[in-house]
Amino acid sequence: MSNQHDAASPHDDSELFEWIPNGLPLLNDSEVKQKLLQWNLDRSLRVCRFRVKRSISSDKEDELLHDFFADPSVRSRLHLPAKSGSSAVQLRRLCASATSLAFFDKLEGAGVVAASGALRRCLDEVHDGATASDLLKEAFINPDSDNAELFTESEQSELILHLFRALVIGGSMCQSDEHLEPYLDMTRRFYKALVSVKKNAMDPSTIDVTSKVFAVDAADPAVFESDSRFNSCFAIVDAKKRWVTVWHHTFEPRWNLYASFSCERCQFTTFPAALKHWRQPFWISLADNPLTTFPREVFAIEGLMFFQLSGAPLTSFSPDPYDETFLIGSTLLS
Repeated sequence: MSNQHDAASPHDDSELFEWIPNGLPLLNDSEVKQKLLQWNLDRSLRVCRFRVKRSISSDKEDELLHDFFADPSVRSRLHLPAKSGSSAVQLRRLCASATSLAFFDKLEGAGVVAASGALRRCLDEVHDGATASDLLKEAFINPDSDNAELFTESEQSELILHLFRALVIGGSMCQSDEHLEPYLDMTRRFYKALVSVKKNAMDPSTIDVTSKVFAVDAADPAVFESDSRFNSCFAIVDAKKRWVTVWHHTFEPRWNLYASFSCERCQFTTFPAALKHWRQPFWISLADNPLTTFPREVFAIEGLMFFQLSGAPLTSFSPDPYDETFLIGSTLLS
């Protein structure tokens, strides 16, 4: 995942926002890395923490964040698009009052999750580049889903739900889990890493979140390269610690990612492991590649595949090019 491990830029005392290297140890956890890779968030998700070199007024966090997202060093660190115009980012306040995973208990009652924790399956559905094969993800990507309004309007303003939704949807090549628990676990871990808490003065057995949380509009061109309702950007302000922590994810439809699997004119000798169990249509180019044997991993792929093989010195190709399982580009025969 692209995150705090990027090489640090030279320190500039004039900068108002100072990036904190290794500010979120969670991102070094091997299990977290594995899940983000599985959910296709390893490259597109950036989670960074910055120190603010001035006091933060409790009633002016939105002004601070407008300065934050306009800051050149911040934009460079988060790989935000080149600014065009002078319009400020579009912010809205999120709540952080939900601090228990019991928040998601209603998923079982609605029939989205079985009593065992298994996600109820459904026929594959594709909406705006995201694919769902279970009712949980379908509820988040299909605006006409029977479960689209499972959470109330007030619940939909909670950070915990926004994090959960972003993890469930993942990237366009997400390999979804079949059980609820991995999503709950990662939501809990990210929630704890992103916000600051203190014990409730009236009830020490409970905690209060002291951070202020804001969401950036998913279509804001100042923050996202592409317009997708599955984009997510959250800014968490901790006035006492003088921190701004940012979660930023740009969702790229899979048709924008085909080039990632191009083997054209490269010394590629191993078939991409990420495609081994891929079930969606995709294009892969082996043109001018030194492979001499068609990769055996292809036989585990269930999706419709388009191959360009011209110029590749393949000496064996086991699947019948005219078998309905494989749709091979005409360049194979040229």
